Amino acid sequence: MTNLRNQRNALNLNILDYIKPYEDGHVLANLNGYQPPAETSQTILSETTESRDSLRVGSVQVESSGAKLVIKMSARYKPENPEEYETDRWGYTATELLPAMEFVGLDEKTRALLEEFVPYAVEEAGGFAEFRENATTTKSLIDRLKTLTLPQMKGIENDLERYLKRKGEAKELEKELNETNNEIDDIVYELFNLVEEDVEIIESSLDK
Repeated sequence: MTNLRNQRNALNLNILDYIKPYEDGHVLANLNGYQPPAETSQTILSETTESRDSLRVGSVQVESSGAKLVIKMSARYKPENPEEYETDRWGYTATELLPAMEFVGLDEKTRALLEEFVPYAVEEAGGFAEFRENATTTKSLIDRLKTLTLPQMKGIENDLERYLKRKGEAKELEKELNETNNEIDDIVYELFNLVEEDVEIIESSLDK
């Protein structure tokens, strides 16, 4: 387990370390294959601060769904009646992840770039890759996401492939860690002659 963790921790998974410096490429809204998800205009992601106080991006997730690549995003805002919501120490509540942008027919390399770069840029925010996390009276959260600027593929292809290879290695190590951990658990359960019901109680208590 220690050796596997050391190998995993030795891998650099910061995408910017691999592809920087780079030249700006397409903004998300100008990519071929972009389309708005169904009924997105009816969600909070299309609202501005005129209707929601302190509206900003929460988190983002990029998912493959068949031929489509979907960027999902959550929103954070300060509710008018905070006692009716679960809020953080700053008074914000967060929505679930909602579809924000869809892309159809992207080539494999562009899909990979979106999957890796978009979450990084959203987390950095503050103008990185032309992305800002806060809505305004005229700009919605989707407007902000649309202007996120990708690196130009030309010049970073080999670096991106190198990063994806490292990420694949990390996933394999994580899989080995989980399998080894499960094997250790099984050995311990056997040593203590625990039956299935005992194991369920132990594992459910550890999940809490």
